[in-house]
Amino acid sequence: MCSNLLINFLLTLLQIQFAITFQEYDPQFARFVFEHAAAAYSRNPLNCLAKYYGTYILQQGNVSCDHLHDECLYYISQSPTHVIVGFGGTHSKLQLAAEVLAAMAEPKAKFIAGGSVQRYFNAAFRSVWKDIWHMLRRTVKADLLTNSTRPIIFTGHSLGGSLASLASAHLAYFYANRKLNIDIRLITFGEPRTGNRDYAFVHDTLVPASFRIVHRGDLV
Repeated sequence: MCSNLLINFLLTLLQIQFAITFQEYDPQFARFVFEHAAAAYSRNPLNCLAKYYGTYILQQGNVSCDHLHDECLYYISQSPTHVIVGFGGTHSKLQLAAEVLAAMAEPKAKFIAGGSVQRYFNAAFRSVWKDIWHMLRRTVKADLLTNSTRPIIFTGHSLGGSLASLASAHLAYFYANRKLNIDIRLITFGEPRTGNRDYAFVHDTLVPASFRIVHRGDLV
């Protein structure tokens, strides 16, 4: 059943003319995005990004993302050339323990576009997504009206990488179903395994311009 759903979805995608195809890894661009991933840990991310002319914060927040009331941090910034959504990562040993226990003991959650994802990441994503969803839609709508081709870049470290992965796929799925060409990209740092093979396949189909960067020997 799941395989049939995936096939039907991918056949739908083949009918859409995407603006983005596979892109080669660019170390300079990755360093630029890395600074934005790091900024997500700050209560004032603009302090980290002020050197990039024209950048300002559209929205930022911290959301309780599990039953232990751990926080998930995020921000949305924009400049004349891009929109970036940054997610903060795991910030306590207790939160890390909650993530590991959930991955080991709880069944995966179904993802809207296909496949299954770790339940903790999915619950955290849903907590954060309802905060940023409306701002992203308004931003995309404004860009479409002005024929802007600014990319929307999702990034994050650790837990933030998984949130960025889910957010980029969710947004791409929404606009793919509406046959709209939106330039959505993803670069994560130290992102743990977010979902199963079906999820990875669907994600890479939806967001071909995506890269997962990890430190050599990192347990993730």
